[in-house]
Amino acid sequence: MIIIRKNKMKRLLIFLLIFTSFTAYTQKNGFRYYRASADRFGSDNPVVFGQMLARQYNLNESAIGDLHLKFNRSWGDLALGLEMGNLSKKPMYTVVGAYEKNQGWGNIAKDLGIKPGSEEFHRMKRELNQRNTEWSREWDKKASPSGEKNNKKANKKSASKSKGKK
Repeated sequence: MIIIRKNKMKRLLIFLLIFTSFTAYTQKNGFRYYRASADRFGSDNPVVFGQMLARQYNLNESAIGDLHLKFNRSWGDLALGLEMGNLSKKPMYTVVGAYEKNQGWGNIAKDLGIKPGSEEFHRMKRELNQRNTEWSREWDKKASPSGEKNNKKANKKSASKSKGKK
């Protein structure tokens, strides 16, 4: 009887350890993925991405340019800062101030009143995923600096068709 309880307890502890590790990993990587996507879109075509951010967050393009500088020219940090400011309803100077303390986005979220695991936190994660999806859809419609569509599948199809014409 005691051996069975010990085995169940071990399994439960292992499960909890794996679950909490996975939760921490996905929360951290959610921010990383969002930042990486924003950095990719912004570096590919900064003007278009800046216009998208200005439209999504109801700011003018010069404000986006100023904020981009304050976020160390990181499109990912700028986009994450805009989203956290929007969700927390805190002014951007508060978000920038927290960012300048260089304490990581999880701690910045806490400082802005978004507690990990709370409904606000989960809503923020859903918003980040939705924004990223919106960016991808809109980005596929925009032209890259070379004038080609940013849709990789379309580019591969057209490349394979041109090979067959030679």
